[in-house]
Amino acid sequence: MRPCIVAITLLLGLVPCKAEELSTNKEAASDRISAKNLLRSASELVAEQNSVYEIWTLPLRHHVSRLQIRIGDFEGARKSALGTAGSHVRGGHHADFAEALAAAGKWQDALDLIGEPPSYEEELTPHDEFEQEEYDRVRLRCVEHLIATGDLNESTQAIPKIVLNTYRGEALRQLAVAYAKLGNHSKSARIFKLALSSSAKVDGYEHAQALWRMAEAQHSLGLEDAAKATMKQLVDAADGLGDWKAEALSKAAVLAAQLNDRGASASLFERAIDAGLRLNTYNNRARSIQLIATAQARMGQIEVAISTAKLIAHNDSDSQQDAFREEALLAVVKAQLTAGNPEGAERTAFAISYFLYYRDRALHAVVEHHLKKGAFAKSLETAGKVDNPMRRASAILKTATAYARKGDTEMAREVAARIELTSESSTPGAFDHAAFDFRQPATWVRNYVEEDAVIRQGSLAEQRVCELAASAMTLAQTLSISPKPNYAELFKDVPSNAAIRALAYSHAASGDAGEAMAWAEQVGSDEKALQSFDREAVNAVQKRFYALVGVAEGLIERPEGE
Repeated sequence: MRPCIVAITLLLGLVPCKAEELSTNKEAASDRISAKNLLRSASELVAEQNSVYEIWTLPLRHHVSRLQIRIGDFEGARKSALGTAGSHVRGGHHADFAEALAAAGKWQDALDLIGEPPSYEEELTPHDEFEQEEYDRVRLRCVEHLIATGDLNESTQAIPKIVLNTYRGEALRQLAVAYAKLGNHSKSARIFKLALSSSAKVDGYEHAQALWRMAEAQHSLGLEDAAKATMKQLVDAADGLGDWKAEALSKAAVLAAQLNDRGASASLFERAIDAGLRLNTYNNRARSIQLIATAQARMGQIEVAISTAKLIAHNDSDSQQDAFREEALLAVVKAQLTAGNPEGAERTAFAISYFLYYRDRALHAVVEHHLKKGAFAKSLETAGKVDNPMRRASAILKTATAYARKGDTEMAREVAARIELTSESSTPGAFDHAAFDFRQPATWVRNYVEEDAVIRQGSLAEQRVCELAASAMTLAQTLSISPKPNYAELFKDVPSNAAIRALAYSHAASGDAGEAMAWAEQVGSDEKALQSFDREAVNAVQKRFYALVGVAEGLIERPEGE
């Protein structure tokens, strides 16, 4: 942990002085510089690969460019996104990059990058609209930046250049909100009217979405009559929305509740449920009911939400319906935790009976709630109820880390030692060790749960491996456990790039960032993969890339004071 350098005692406790703030700011700036250098190295690494590998190098470069924009390295981001000479633009990513530039305040660079949009002599075709969307997305971000900086006159002049009504209406909505916040309600009302006029020219779901965003904005500004009028437009439009009718009515129900019209809210929810149950396929019906139950849960209507979720019946011929119901119950669990009811949340978690993946997610949420409240014993008790052994181990490790951060390292070690994870299967793993040991990094990255081949090779299994590895690394850093040999040697044969990234991230975010950078710069390879199908060389380069990016992400997300 970064030390507190100086503090002064006041009646209300200890308050950091400027010397400490300067130290923290200096260290945060150092983290950003390190992240910048790591991301540039990662970008250069994939840029050097043979052009036949663009199918995997381009997505990696684009991911790096988004991170570089986030930390303000626009030159590095440009090279990552577009190639040094700008010759490797693929799949419209130049528009994504331009949009990110505009959102970050580099709107003139963004407009220069996308150039002038084509001119249309007649009504836009679907293809024209698809092409125009790239330009309007960027121009909307420009307007948002101008509004954020208080330049409302310039933003007003920029809006007419947005062609598509979806984006123009959204820009006008944000401008109306800005004028209302300045107290210019007459101008705000005129601009809201223009925004509604633009949204009326859009069909289907986008029209409904524009209306509920407008009503939410009006309500947030205290414009209750205007919000009610917009909500009525949304309700009137719902009948023409086909499969989206139920969601539109559900949104209107939420708005009615926010406007303190509980009777209208209950009636609209009933209409939404009726519309959802009338949809023509099992999955469409289940999806609509899930969205409605989730909305009710977020409003605090817990019992109503549970009853709505249970309208999605089990179907032996279509297990996907169970997933919709269980995901709705997960939303109820989160709402109960927000309301400070972990006991109720745990009971709801055990109502999840078919997709235990969702139950384990729910119990993890309860564990994290207890940890935030300092209720470590309750956290440990709930962790023991997690169904999947690997996810159970991760929950226990998180609790052990909480004890360690509190200063009780003896209890942290005792809790972590309770984990019993062994694998007798023939599933290929990274290491030969049969049992998990929080003190032995060679045991962290392994799939300990024998499952059918589809799940074992799928993303869920990899997520669990990554979570376990990251949780173990965080505990090791908190306990200052030093690896022997070093991490680069220990992780050289890890087959999962996602796991390498998770380990690197956790190391940098929670521990010695310099040590994390050291092994990230050694693991894998920085050699140019010359052969078209040299899988071994490609894997080595990817391992290095993901290690570098993981450390950079950890540095970016590193909590202040860590």
